[in-house]
Amino acid sequence: MLLGAGQFFEKRGAPTPPLPYDYAVEYIETDGVASYIDTGCVPDVSSSTVSMIIQVVSIPDTTQNRGYVNTICDAGVGTQTTQARFAFGVNGAISFFSFRNPTNDMDIPYNNSVCYVSLSPSLIRFNNNTYTPSSMTTSQGNNSLFLGRARVLPLSNSYAKYSRTRYYSVQILTGGAEVFTGIPVVVNGAAGLYDSISGTVKFNAAESGTITAGPRV
Repeated sequence: MLLGAGQFFEKRGAPTPPLPYDYAVEYIETDGVASYIDTGCVPDVSSSTVSMIIQVVSIPDTTQNRGYVNTICDAGVGTQTTQARFAFGVNGAISFFSFRNPTNDMDIPYNNSVCYVSLSPSLIRFNNNTYTPSSMTTSQGNNSLFLGRARVLPLSNSYAKYSRTRYYSVQILTGGAEVFTGIPVVVNGAAGLYDSISGTVKFNAAESGTITAGPRV
């Protein structure tokens, strides 16, 4: 299981050369307008688990009555009318967290505290609670996981909104092995996620918008 925020930072330690970042931070924060992170990692629909420690700072969009309009993560396949994978966000109209897998939504009352969430084809964990999805797409696709906006297209539809979210840690396991472990960092003043598996830093993938860094750790 993903480490708690405190344990995660304690075990991380100070950056040591030749790590490709200047220093680690407590979290990075997407702006809810345009910025997002492309992890570059494609979750496997049958054997992957996406685990995160996150905090939704605000709900930018409150106009929709269903769906995951303020998207925290998504590796969708196809369009909004077909399949979505590992989709998780906040339904702004009724202030609920929503999971979409893809044909069912399971709603948990929204709060803006730091939360732990783990998404897998057979089980969803949210803080200390577990939920069983009633369905999960069998379409594999080749889309990497986005953080901060929906992956399903087109971006202008009601399911494809951004979220203003703080990411404390992001981890993807496939077949029980770590394939992505995201650590919030700063490089030359720019905030991003350092993937300790690939050894690369993932910055804002949008042409506009900003990602800000939390306190240095």
